[in-house]
Amino acid sequence: MNDAEKLYSALDEAYQPTPSVPAAAAAAHEEAVPIALEEPYPEAPESTGTGPADPGQLTLVGAMQLRAQFEANPEAVLAMARRAFDETLTVEQLRIHLDQTVAALEAPAAAAAMINAARAFGATAARLPPDFGFDGYDPATIRVNFETTQFESQADWLAWVIHSGPTWVREGVAPKRYPFRSHATHASKFHYPIAGDSTIALFSDFGTHLYHSRYIAKHIASLRPPVAIHLGDVYYAGKRGELEQRFANDLRSVLANTELFNLAGNHEMYSAGIPFIDYIDQRRGPTQRQEGGYFSLVNNSCQILGIDTQYYGGGRYRNNELLGWLRTRLAEGRQSGLTNIVVSSDHPYSYGKTSTADLFFDVASLVADIDLWFWGNTHHCALFSPGPAIPFIGSCVGHGGYPYGTEQSGGATPPGVQVRFLETRSRFHKWPSIRPDRGNNGFCMLTMSATALELSYIDWMKNLRCTAILIRGNDGRLTIGSVTEHP
Repeated sequence: MNDAEKLYSALDEAYQPTPSVPAAAAAAHEEAVPIALEEPYPEAPESTGTGPADPGQLTLVGAMQLRAQFEANPEAVLAMARRAFDETLTVEQLRIHLDQTVAALEAPAAAAAMINAARAFGATAARLPPDFGFDGYDPATIRVNFETTQFESQADWLAWVIHSGPTWVREGVAPKRYPFRSHATHASKFHYPIAGDSTIALFSDFGTHLYHSRYIAKHIASLRPPVAIHLGDVYYAGKRGELEQRFANDLRSVLANTELFNLAGNHEMYSAGIPFIDYIDQRRGPTQRQEGGYFSLVNNSCQILGIDTQYYGGGRYRNNELLGWLRTRLAEGRQSGLTNIVVSSDHPYSYGKTSTADLFFDVASLVADIDLWFWGNTHHCALFSPGPAIPFIGSCVGHGGYPYGTEQSGGATPPGVQVRFLETRSRFHKWPSIRPDRGNNGFCMLTMSATALELSYIDWMKNLRCTAILIRGNDGRLTIGSVTEHP
């Protein structure tokens, strides 16, 4: 291991150098397609097979290029950094980060030693209270190392720059994405029947391999839902090793009894979505049916539409084929008296803002037929009522694995939209002296029946935090019956 790899390892204990691949496989994805990251990804030529497409780690040369790129166009680089890990980042903060990144890569062995020493000190000083425990607690298998600050936007900024910085150096040039897969060319049409009165686990932003993510997987496995849906984001950049170590490995116990459907978030697309689609292919079989980046699941009462808001542009849905598919599925669901549920990696609006997102604008002509919408990407957990211009019930479940800051009540919402539940507790709320700055991670269980939908919001310690009952009308439309927050 050279000095740079020692630094990468210090920043990420799960780091493994990208394995070598056959030249033919690498060549299949070596072509670069220039894009502006906030605009739709352009069409890419079809190709056969998939290659690594991992952006790798930032080198000293890359860091110097990135700093020069920043000096030439600071706002462009700032926009990319904000999308990657910290939306509050300022130009001056990013300038300091880039200077310090160059310094760390100029003396990687010394930087690694400092990081390892700080981590060792934190581990030595960290002690859980004697009465600590919860249903399913298994410290021999999953240690609660609450002292870790990995993936936190401020404390872990150097790792974010090292791991996601290569995509900024490309200045909007991304490796060729996996060839787009259309429902029209598949016999299934990406339309999969599921059992009536089904229960579905919904979780998002899960791919960290942090202890709370692993306990979430453990709890979902113990509940044995027929279906689980992950709404995207494997950190830092959806690389092949990251997806294997921080997502696939942690979900093996879930897949033993549960069919998984998976959406790509913006972090998967930093690696061109190739490890994402390869994982879908690797697990596909009689009990794992997903074939592409979007899907519809249907039973006798509900239709769940997983939409791809990344392939044709980050957080957008403007591709005519995808719009046509969604329009048709929503119309057929409404005509059949089904409840139309949309799930996406990106948000139509966000707690703390009065405006809607670009994604809402893209599907504005279709929202009248959406009854319930779940999303991730924004890091909190909430349930929202409809509003005058937003006819659907909304829920953000972006609190799966990312170590988000503890949320505060009283934030803004779009006009007329009311917050019916907001997770404001800290991660260790029963032991409030431990990490009060980190929000409570968790997931949602959706239970469907002919007369009602039940949403159960469960935290990483398996505490039931909120139960919501949504009443189904004869036409499939929903009204909020009750919302109960649990102590």
